[in-house]
Amino acid sequence: MKNILSIALVSIILMGCGEKRVLVDELTNKGSEDSPLMYSADGLFTGVGFDVYPDGQLKSQENYKDGERDGLWKRWYEDGQIEYEENYKDGNRID
Repeated sequence: MKNILSIALVSIILMGCGEKRVLVDELTNKGSEDSPLMYSADGLFTGVGFDVYPDGQLKSQENYKDGERDGLWKRWYEDGQIEYEENYKDGNRID
């Protein structure tokens, strides 16, 4: 029950940020693992996909535009330290 409340709290906080935010589990990849093309129930997804650890702590945050990776991608370890950050434009990683 505590985990459900934690996830709900994180979801409510993140939804108040203005842009469309959904759990990555709610998205469907109709591309490949290397070149995803993400869809939501509304069609090609534009917004932020995120995932959380069982305790409700943020695990990853991924930006998409028209279904493609676009913007900053971040992933965190369970202890809250950043595992990696990557930037994408039109589905391609940029340095």
